[in-house]
Amino acid sequence: MIKSIRYPKYVTQYAWTIPMRSIAASFPPLTQYRHLLPGLLLAVLIALAAVGLKEVLGLTLVTPMIASIVLGMVLANAIRVPEEAVEGIAFAMRPLLRTGIVLLGSQITFGQVMSMGLPALLIVAGTLASTFCFTLVAGRLLGVPKPLTELIAAGTSVCGASAILAATPVARARESDVAYALATVTIFGTVAMLVYPLIGAVLGLDVLGYGIWAGASIHEVGQVTAAAFQFGDEAGQYGTLAKLFRVTLLVAVVASLALRRRVERVDDGVEAAAPFPGYVLAFIGVIVLNSVLPVPEVVTEVAHGSSLTLLCVAMAAMGLQTHFRSLAATGWRPMILGLLASVFISAVSLSLITVVGM
Repeated sequence: MIKSIRYPKYVTQYAWTIPMRSIAASFPPLTQYRHLLPGLLLAVLIALAAVGLKEVLGLTLVTPMIASIVLGMVLANAIRVPEEAVEGIAFAMRPLLRTGIVLLGSQITFGQVMSMGLPALLIVAGTLASTFCFTLVAGRLLGVPKPLTELIAAGTSVCGASAILAATPVARARESDVAYALATVTIFGTVAMLVYPLIGAVLGLDVLGYGIWAGASIHEVGQVTAAAFQFGDEAGQYGTLAKLFRVTLLVAVVASLALRRRVERVDDGVEAAAPFPGYVLAFIGVIVLNSVLPVPEVVTEVAHGSSLTLLCVAMAAMGLQTHFRSLAATGWRPMILGLLASVFISAVSLSLITVVGM
């Protein structure tokens, strides 16, 4: 366990905040938001450092989002984050996070996912639904806290880190829950990325079956593409499309979590006032626009890049709010849950592909 380093007060407060306040003063329109700038700039700098570090070291197995939260966690546990940065960090973890999720829809069109064919779509949807339900039940049996169980269920069944971030506000999860859930999808998704090509070769899967299997069960988009393209370009394309279809189903998963919270409030005798998350509706709207309008490629690329940037900043902010001691206190049960969920989604998707005859 890393022990926090106690620097003099003038180091942790003056060194961080005075330069950032100077930047705010240079832009009068930003004066009313200057209380957000220290935390925002800190999160942005960490995200930039994570992207740069990944590029310099050539870390193909680590996404910029994961690198951002890791660097944020290291910094938060090495020094004390100043109080002046708290509000900006909170802003990065809410409005910026939700904006990044909305912009994820810029890389998806309904035409793309429908090109796989109905059997493949049913396999992906069936695998996602069964994995999500299995993880919720298994989490309850293992005694894993409900918010953390819901994050692991969303991350494993849908799309890794992006799904965890999208589900966080609805699940009302703590920053430590988010960090733990991200650890499970990173570890088990990376293992799947490495072993899937070997298993596919041993089983003699064709390019369609292997691509659908990878896209339907591996956690992160980057992990899917890395595993699927090892079977050739055609398998890589099928894997990517299957994964994009899973991303569109993020809407259904978040909606089910919101409905679950609403039903619980009614059962407890509390007025059910929890609305459907607006950012999910906006996510649907972006997909619709991208599907029916001739959106220029440059606009799609800018939106996709902006989404990744905002999500990296949000992950850095989450890392700044996470402490190793809180992760250790959670125990080993959530990691077991992540393992069970990963094995389940892999086995179910492969079984359905075999039954269908792909």
